Amino acid sequence: MNETETLRGLIGLARRERGTSVRQLAIQAKNAGFKIVGTTLNAIENGTYKSEPSEDTIRAIGWLAGVGEAVAFAAAGRRVPGPPFAEELPPGVDDLGPAERKAAIEMLRTLVALRQEVDNAQVQEPRTQEGSSKQRSAGSGEEGPGAAMKPGAKPRHLNAAPPAMPTAEQEAELARVREEFKDTVNPSEWTLNEQGRVVDRHGMPPFDEADLIAAHRTTDDLAGMYPAAVTPEDESQGEAPDGGA
Repeated sequence: MNETETLRGLIGLARRERGTSVRQLAIQAKNAGFKIVGTTLNAIENGTYKSEPSEDTIRAIGWLAGVGEAVAFAAAGRRVPGPPFAEELPPGVDDLGPAERKAAIEMLRTLVALRQEVDNAQVQEPRTQEGSSKQRSAGSGEEGPGAAMKPGAKPRHLNAAPPAMPTAEQEAELARVREEFKDTVNPSEWTLNEQGRVVDRHGMPPFDEADLIAAHRTTDDLAGMYPAAVTPEDESQGEAPDGGA
């Protein structure tokens, strides 16, 4: 890991560049107008500092190490702060009533909490990915990002077969369906699946209204729509036989 990626590394860099102790670093920073004490620098370098470093502390460490604020705040996992928020508030905020002030403060607290969650996730993600890569390389036998490939082995991305290109007929059918159903279905929802068939975003193929009705009819529905033909009764049935001569 590069020394400039952590505050601890920046303090070590400052000690070596200036050839002095942590206590003297704090004195030099104080003389330059920074608010910092030697115990804070010592705890950060030893990894025992439990609090969140203040902006003054981060700026002092960056100055001692000879790096800009952007590097120093990135090493602390923080954004470079902008101008004080109070200076950007519009005129008239002091006229807000108690309920309005409470609503504004609660909204700001929520935004600050969300920003802190995003910043923490961005700091943790590279570490998690690095740890996962090491575990795969050492534990499961899989090749990590920097592991040497076995003789004759192909890169993973070359083992998978490339997707088949659609034919002219398939492209024409896709265009036809998009045009035919454009009044009822967004044309962008029609695509070609792996088999080259036109389907919507649910994986269903297109069919016209008659097919839709037929697909949802039951046997009883069909029986009701098309009743069985009635055979005329035989007029000879039920008649009494004529009196024989």
